[in-house]
Amino acid sequence: MFNNMSNIMFLIITMMSSMMAISCNSWMMSWISLEINLFFFIPIIYMFNKFNSESSIKYFMIQVISSMFMLISIINWKNNFYYNSNIMMDMALLSKMGSVPLHMWFIQIIESMNWLQFLMVSTWQKLAPLIMILNYFNNMLMKISIITNSLLGSLGGMNQMSMKKLFGFSSINHLSWMLMTSLISEQMMMIYFFVYSWSMFLISYMLFNKNLWFSNMMMNKKNKLSLILFSMLFLSMGGMPPFIGFIPKWIIIQMMMINNQYFMLLMILIFSTMNLYYYFRLFYLLLLLNNLKINFNLKFNNNIYFFLYIYMNISFMIYILMNLNY
Repeated sequence: MFNNMSNIMFLIITMMSSMMAISCNSWMMSWISLEINLFFFIPIIYMFNKFNSESSIKYFMIQVISSMFMLISIINWKNNFYYNSNIMMDMALLSKMGSVPLHMWFIQIIESMNWLQFLMVSTWQKLAPLIMILNYFNNMLMKISIITNSLLGSLGGMNQMSMKKLFGFSSINHLSWMLMTSLISEQMMMIYFFVYSWSMFLISYMLFNKNLWFSNMMMNKKNKLSLILFSMLFLSMGGMPPFIGFIPKWIIIQMMMINNQYFMLLMILIFSTMNLYYYFRLFYLLLLLNNLKINFNLKFNNNIYFFLYIYMNISFMIYILMNLNY
């Protein structure tokens, strides 16, 4: 995927600057780290596609405007204007993650990206703002953001044929789960983020490898093993048991019930059921329309297929172990 060493350098600095933003004790240093992250991520967007300048400009503008509000909030904190500054900081960090209502830039730019860029924007680039928002958040604003992300993330992907837009809206829905978990347990939020990122990595790799851009292109795929693994990954992303994507959601549901978050739980479950619909639609395109007859004597001609097979087996084992514990 990389053309030369400069691309690798940009990628390394982008990842290191995110870690710096998370680990800094000073908000000003975190802000500087995010700016370093921005300036080294822009070339990554541009270098893989010379015609991607529009996406680069959109990403740059939204990040700069959000950073401006972050800086104003930091200055206000020094002048003891805490309440308004917290709301402004939350809105700035939410917009950096592509959260509703400032989410359309995220959906627009991912369409012109390749799968590596899409993977980074939907996972790694959200990590630093997601952790930073834990320090100062407005409880009511966060709950509104959780419900709207869950709702629009589900509705937005209903009629999408583009795989990138579909997973873009899915990413917004998953963001609602991460924000919900951040109100209860930071450790559980990191577990959810890791499981989501790992699943997205596997899906992005396979879509890149098979050169799939639209959902109807899957109807022409005849490789049985690919179809089965795609189906499992899609159902895992939708949170279907017994796949690994269901396990963190299961734990979060139990934690929300313990903390008496019944209304939020009801809302997020209803909208996540809607989110599951378009994963079932992909499942239908993959298996039923291809008239697939599953043969368990499958030969692994590619290392990634064997790796995915192990991944799915681990999902089943974890599910069984959790059943024994509960």
